[in-house]
Amino acid sequence: MRQSGMVLAVLCTVFLAVGTVAAHTAESEPAELSTNHLPPEMQVRFFLEALKVEAAGKTGFYRWENDKAFYHSQLDISEAQSSLLEERVLELENQFNDRFVGLVHRVKNWRELPPEELPELEEEFFGTLTMGWDAFDAAHREILTPEQLERAKELDLALPSPIFGDLDLVVNFAAYEALGLNEEQNEKLAEIQNEMASEQQRFADEFKDFLKKAFAGQITDETEINEGTAKIVNEAQARTKKIREAIREILTPEQRKRLDEIREEVPKKLQAFREALKKKQAENPEDDSWKKSWKPGDPMPEGAVPPRRPSRFPRGF
Repeated sequence: MRQSGMVLAVLCTVFLAVGTVAAHTAESEPAELSTNHLPPEMQVRFFLEALKVEAAGKTGFYRWENDKAFYHSQLDISEAQSSLLEERVLELENQFNDRFVGLVHRVKNWRELPPEELPELEEEFFGTLTMGWDAFDAAHREILTPEQLERAKELDLALPSPIFGDLDLVVNFAAYEALGLNEEQNEKLAEIQNEMASEQQRFADEFKDFLKKAFAGQITDETEINEGTAKIVNEAQARTKKIREAIREILTPEQRKRLDEIREEVPKKLQAFREALKKKQAENPEDDSWKKSWKPGDPMPEGAVPPRRPSRFPRGF
């Protein structure tokens, strides 16, 4: 229906639901899935699951796909670690690939399934997602040193969410460990996180109601859709800001100072790194024709970086 497609386009833009699950087989083209293929209930659960993963600090490495060189420089990742990460990620992608090929097609065609099969499909879909997120996170924790993981938390404190971008809809609670919280502070942080979880559930309920009305044709005016979406997002951002202020209150003056320094330092370093890389690429343009036919295991030109592979599993959204 036109109105449901319109609201989904707006909401997918708002929630950065532009990433896709691309399940590949040797004989077929990728079968892509984005969140606007999901029924309303699953869209909302997708959003809530992403919030949980973000809050637990399991998404920091997602943004490496776009700024891998910067992260490697900031964490001082060795060539051996870099190769091991690439191998492990490819191994995990292949491991989850077969499961997702079938899931993607079933989820995209959910309207054709008997209603009684939807709950089972939903549990299988999100169970696989959770297993994948946990596996990718565990791989990075196994390969990186404690010092590198601590620096990664500092970067996560300073940079936008790799899932929700600059919308500021979620707090990465795990990243605050980089400030050296004591036992009492960790207990207060857990209380704040529980409060935020309740707020997010209320937000998700509003989101679900909005989607259901759109699917049912009860919202047809584009202006009403835009205004309704903006209202939901603005209220969610206000709640997130309140949570950040509550966390700041439990920090010591020294921790607040360090937090401010990190949030000023890291974005500047990232911007400088990007500008330097852009200048270098302009001065020495790369002949990347070899990337068109390259596949893992093939030789590469000296100093070249493997081309970004199509994601076989949703490491981002």
